[in-house]
Order: sequence, then C-alpha cells, then structure tokens
Amino acid sequence: RTERANVDAALAWSATRDPLRALAIANGFGWAWIVLGDSRGAQRLMAALDAAGDAAPARDRAAGLLLAAWIEASTGHLEPARRHVAAATDLADAIADPDLQARSAYHLAYVVSHHGEWEHALALTARSRALYEGLDRPWDQAANALFASRAAISAGDRARAREARDEVQHRLEVVEDPWLHVRRDAMLGELAR
Repeated sequence: RTERANVDAALAWSATRDPLRALAIANGFGWAWIVLGDSRGAQRLMAALDAAGDAAPARDRAAGLLLAAWIEASTGHLEPARRHVAAATDLADAIADPDLQARSAYHLAYVVSHHGEWEHALALTARSRALYEGLDRPWDQAANALFASRAAISAGDRARAREARDEVQHRLEVVEDPWLHVRRDAMLGELAR
C-alpha cells in the first residue's frame, strides 16, 4: 500500500516505453491487489493489457484478464468479469493450455457464484478439477476445491461439500499459504454450521 504511487508510476512509464514489462508488472501484482481489496487493480491490469495489445503472449493476456475479472467480481462488476473470463477462456482454448483452461473454469465459478448460480459453479469446478488431473498445480487445485466447497455449501449439497473439504485438506498438505488456510477455516466453519 505504501508503494502504490511508485507502482503506478512504474506502470505508467512502462506502458509507454515497454508495454510487455508493464503487463508483467501488473500480472505480478494481481494477487496482491486482490488480497488488499484494491479495486483499482482491475483498471491497472486492463490498461497494461491495452498497452501491450497483440504483442503480449496469449498466456500473459489470459492471466491479466483472469486477475482483472477476479477483482471486478469481488467489487460487484459481474458483467465485465464474465466478459474477461470468456476472453481468457478463448485464449486458453486457442493455445490448448490445460492449466489456463482449468484456471479459467474456476475463475468463472467465482464469478457465477456471485449470481447465486451454485450448480453452474459446481460444474465449472468439476471441469477445472478434471483438467488439473496430472498437472502439478497444488495451489490452484486447492483454490478450485475451496470454490467447489463454497458452491456446494451454498447449494445445500453436504456430500459434495464434504468431498471438496477433503480435497482442500489434501491439497493444503503441500501448500503453505495463509490466504488458503484462512479460507479453508471459514469453509470448515460454514460446513459445520
């Protein structure tokens, strides 16, 4: 937070002189902006994406779109979030990248859950889980299972909620991330309730 002005200055400078670096900086700060609740993070990401244009690799463009969509959904801007996840999904499909396809699915699950579309969210997290089979992505797999558990709890589906809880606990054995652990504890509390 204390370096926000410096980060913004670096992004502005890079956007005009080295747009690919601006996108790399914005993508690098994406999760920090999400965790901090910095709603301007989506604007920064979209500005970096615009500056980089088609010169940016599809994977980097998709990553920026997914991060922006997450921030947009968390601040109630659900339609832009859906559009940005759809664009990221198109990029992931075009380059046949299963990791990116899986991430796109669970990011869309996060977005649709804000609309109360629990069954749709569960279908998306199931798709993500299937795509992640065989990939070494424990953080994303744990995050996906968290969203599956949240959707199942909200849908009143205790069996799927317990299954997702078990998946989260299994994944967290190899992922030491306080953010995920806090979310897991909240999910366990909801499931107990």
